[in-house]
Amino acid sequence: MRLKVTALVLAAIGCIAGVGASSAWADYPRVSAFDPATTVFLANRPNDLPIDSVMIHDTEETYQGTVTAFTRAGATAAVQYAVTGQHNSSDPAVTQFAHDKDWTRSVNKLVFNQTSIGIEHIGFALAPAGYFTAQLYERSADLVGWTAWKYRIPSTALTSLGTTTSRIPSPQGRTCSTGIPARRGTGRTT
Repeated sequence: MRLKVTALVLAAIGCIAGVGASSAWADYPRVSAFDPATTVFLANRPNDLPIDSVMIHDTEETYQGTVTAFTRAGATAAVQYAVTGQHNSSDPAVTQFAHDKDWTRSVNKLVFNQTSIGIEHIGFALAPAGYFTAQLYERSADLVGWTAWKYRIPSTALTSLGTTTSRIPSPQGRTCSTGIPARRGTGRTT
């Protein structure tokens, strides 16, 4: 009888805390799945390195393609989190690939990798319909807000810092860039 009561109490605590089997080792409390990345650099952040920024990209890939890219043998990049909001999808809302204390290679600048939390939005820049939804942006905003709160990242540090990539003609004949340079602090593109 005592064992049964203890199990029920532990189950209730797990439900109240929002911890399910898939998020048992997750940092962000609303993680839907934890799928360990292959390429993770062990650290003890924020004790040995600060966490002072959040890097957000879009994957240019499906959810399953993103999971494969970060978890396959020989992968060279990863992020802490991927966020999805795809319509009519069974994809988890937020998947964690690496613990916040460890760093990943999500950008091509070592210091940014070592001091940031990497987030990927699942979707395609040239075909955003169905991927870049209100659900995705709400989930991402919650994750970024939680990260800023947990690591005391001031809101003034949460600004756009774009990357330069190739420009691609869109199907409508306009030029689209997957990484338009942004002016720091404005959140607007140049």
